[in-house]
Amino acid sequence: MPAQSDPKVAKLEWQATRLQGQDPLAVRVSRKLRNDGLLALQYGSTLLRQDLDRIPLWRGNHVALKRVIEDFVQYLYLQRLRDTEVLLNAIRDGVNLMTWPTDSFAYAEGWDEGRKRYVGLQAGRLVAVSRDSTGLLVKPDVAEAQMKAEAPPPVSAPSPGSGQAPPAIPSGETPGGSSPTAAAPKPPTRFYGSI
Repeated sequence: MPAQSDPKVAKLEWQATRLQGQDPLAVRVSRKLRNDGLLALQYGSTLLRQDLDRIPLWRGNHVALKRVIEDFVQYLYLQRLRDTEVLLNAIRDGVNLMTWPTDSFAYAEGWDEGRKRYVGLQAGRLVAVSRDSTGLLVKPDVAEAQMKAEAPPPVSAPSPGSGQAPPAIPSGETPGGSSPTAAAPKPPTRFYGSI
């Protein structure tokens, strides 16, 4: 089988291995490659990020999804994968990671050259990607900067002591129109929030 250990050295090496068994040749070869760690049935998104940075596979601040697929098919120094679906699963997992800014990457549907921004930029959530996708993998620092710049300003509710007083209650009355001898309402004990 052909092999190339270093992307900077164009030397191609041929590795020979002995196969045993009665199964068809393709079955014996794939079993041997899996056992030797030379064929991956699963590929981690953090390993993909390491390859994107180490080789590097980035083309500027992003790389087209189709280009990444072509790179893994073409270059022998990258991990040998069973098929394209293994790589697509690594991409889906990487975009879905909560720790994507440090461990993986973001995904964008495209690049708007006129506005100098990524269109449909997503990270930290599950995205649908296929081998026909025209999307981009985006460097996390670039994606995070765009997301922060485009984030809507937080809406703050008036807090106690913010200068806004509650509506005045006429003397001799309590909230709800009950008599002064009625018990004061209990403060809330449950809170709900969503992001």
